[in-house]
Parts: sequence; C-alpha cells; structure tokens
Amino acid sequence: MQTMQIPATAMPVQPKETEWYIAVNGKASGPFTENVIKKLLLEKRITKETLVWCAGMSEWQKIECTPSVLKLFLQLPPSL
Repeated sequence: MQTMQIPATAMPVQPKETEWYIAVNGKASGPFTENVIKKLLLEKRITKETLVWCAGMSEWQKIECTPSVLKLFLQLPPSL
C-alpha cells in the first residue's frame, strides 16, 4: 500500500486570535491577545469600564459592552 501525502494547503488553518487595543490614560495601547487582557483584568490594571477596540469595530467600546472581552472578565475568580 502506498503512503498518501496530504498537500500542505489541505491542512486546516488556525483562525488568527483577535488582537485588542485598550485605552490607557486617553491613549491607545496594544495590540494585546486575550490572554494578556485576562491578565490585566486579573491584576485590576483594567476594568469593565476600560475602552477596547479591535479590527472590524467602528468605535471604541467599554469592556462591559463588548461580549467577546466581557466573557474574559466573567471567567476570572471572584475577589476574596
């Protein structure tokens, strides 16, 4: 039996992770991955009130109004 070779173009393409920008002291900072955003939330360096933006958004929005970032906030453990 012959070994079947799969062309490289047939391999599934991993979707690119969304890169987020945050507003810090009135200036855009980033881009950041979701893991970094989660870390900043955990460290309380950003809050649900922080403005975020990513490619495809027409304007900056608060994290609490951005479901894909708000879910990261909701995944954090509660404060002690």
